Amino acid sequence: MADEQLQHPSPWDQQRDLPAEAIDALRRPVGQVVAIVATVDADGAPRTAAFGSVRPITPRTLRFGCNRAHDTFANVVRDGRVMVAVFAPPDVAVGIRGQARVVAEQMRALPGDAVIQIDVEAVKNDFLPAAAIVTGITYTVTGEVARQLDRYLAEVEAAEPKRSPS
Repeated sequence: MADEQLQHPSPWDQQRDLPAEAIDALRRPVGQVVAIVATVDADGAPRTAAFGSVRPITPRTLRFGCNRAHDTFANVVRDGRVMVAVFAPPDVAVGIRGQARVVAEQMRALPGDAVIQIDVEAVKNDFLPAAAIVTGITYTVTGEVARQLDRYLAEVEAAEPKRSPS
């Protein structure tokens, strides 16, 4: 430990694509990684919410399911700016900035929910190399609820983006 220094060197300190470690973390089974999604309220104030449904689609695309009555949904529809924080053992701590939009207005798995897509603009590394992340935000579900969430996440991942009117 005497040779370790407090510094922030990283090959992906600020980049456009999600690093492989973050993609792998977000693909973990239901409940193992919860992301914090920040949006902008109508008055300009930040609004955060925890989502266990954030999934990587490509290195530049994330999706998650969101209830249409939720403040996050209203904020995305009005102002698509988002920031997503992901913390997962042993070494994932990233901030993901992007533009969000609704790609499916109503989900089959949960009709009150919509699928939100985030087009990634920048990813910053917030991990301190001399440290280890021991735990992140997690939750546990079992039985039928776990199966429903698996179907929900499969729908989030498979959603076809809405076509823009030509």
